[in-house]
Amino acid sequence: MEKHWPDSAALNESGTLQIGGCDLADLAAEFGTPLYVYDEDTIRAQCRAYRHTLATAYAGPGRLFYAAKALLNTAIAQLVVSEGFGVDVASAGELYIARHAGVRGELLAYHGVSKSLDELRFALQTRVGRLIADGLDELDSLASLSRSIEHTQEISLRVVPEVNVDTHSHIQTGHRESKFGFRMQQIPQAAQKVLAAPRLRLNGLHFHLGSQISNLVPFAAAIQRCVEVAVGLKRNFGIDIEELCVGGGLGENYVGTDAVPGIKTWTEGVSGMLTHACSKAQFPLPALSLEPGRSITARAGVALYRVVARKTDPSGSTDGHLPFVLVDGGMADNIRPSLYGARYSAMLVETAGRSLEQTVCVAGRYCESGDILITETRLSRLPEIGALLAVPVAGAYTLSMSSNYNGALKPAVVLVARGRSQTIQSRQIPSDLVSHDKPLAG
Repeated sequence: MEKHWPDSAALNESGTLQIGGCDLADLAAEFGTPLYVYDEDTIRAQCRAYRHTLATAYAGPGRLFYAAKALLNTAIAQLVVSEGFGVDVASAGELYIARHAGVRGELLAYHGVSKSLDELRFALQTRVGRLIADGLDELDSLASLSRSIEHTQEISLRVVPEVNVDTHSHIQTGHRESKFGFRMQQIPQAAQKVLAAPRLRLNGLHFHLGSQISNLVPFAAAIQRCVEVAVGLKRNFGIDIEELCVGGGLGENYVGTDAVPGIKTWTEGVSGMLTHACSKAQFPLPALSLEPGRSITARAGVALYRVVARKTDPSGSTDGHLPFVLVDGGMADNIRPSLYGARYSAMLVETAGRSLEQTVCVAGRYCESGDILITETRLSRLPEIGALLAVPVAGAYTLSMSSNYNGALKPAVVLVARGRSQTIQSRQIPSDLVSHDKPLAG
């Protein structure tokens, strides 16, 4: 199989696609479609690649946190923690899921650009290992709330390094106009606020440049600026920055031809950049934290859809008009193509039979013209009604952003390994759609 499929992807003797030793046609028959299938071994291999490379590439302490926004449920949280990761959450809801999964407070990093008082209170009560402050007003809230706690809460500042990356504008986060974090000129004021709060201790800096990044070069400038901030905090306030988190954002190969650095290249790159910047500034190596998300789960996940209809140009013309292959899912379970033009490929689950290669457009079932899953992909034939399509690299930022648009039921999620499957997220049923509704009074 091509490299953008899960590690265990293979065709069996009858030409049917398998993941984790499980026949995808059998899984679709058992669990229905749309269905999301995750390969446990791929997730574990990605975690281990990060862990091994960071341990060998960086001379200082290394820490790994899984970015839960990519995909989070109880089983996934338990899986990544079993591989030595902490969990990076961005809301009280994600924090609740992680705690429900048994993730200890010290293994949690709490992000968020607009944390409410209740969310901050919950984080302090949970004693999260790292609370990443995102603005001056948030520090004021934390200072007030911290008067009622007995422990000292470690704080990191999210810094805006004013660095641009070559990715979609919707997923750039470290540029000058970003809604996230502290501007450089705000850092001294932020330090003073933390120093004035006895139960808060500033010991970390954090930045995040964006998502689906394919070029390491911007990280060098961001790391250099954060080291300069750390030097200034020590010189002017006596604050020791013990940790620098460079976020995540490593891109993924979605269609088999995307040029992206691998885990080893990216981890070695940022390790070397931080080592160089600290040596140049004569600053002791801090703990280096990474927060990968997409690169842990994206390639591990495959979405299964069933073909419900086909539409071709009635005139028979093919001039610029690809046949539509309409499936039983779409933007409700994967908004990424509609939201920021994400590209995917597809493959027929059952490949046996005569090959009559056909380029098609895979469209979703929802009442939006923008509900196009794949603008153009080549299949071994025009699929028949009822055929199964497998879409690889569907494991990140799909289910996390899924919805009940048009009354859609969110799909089941199955984890596979060594010929066995387990449901880790049940398919919604119709009653779930009205479980929070209240009828008119009287």
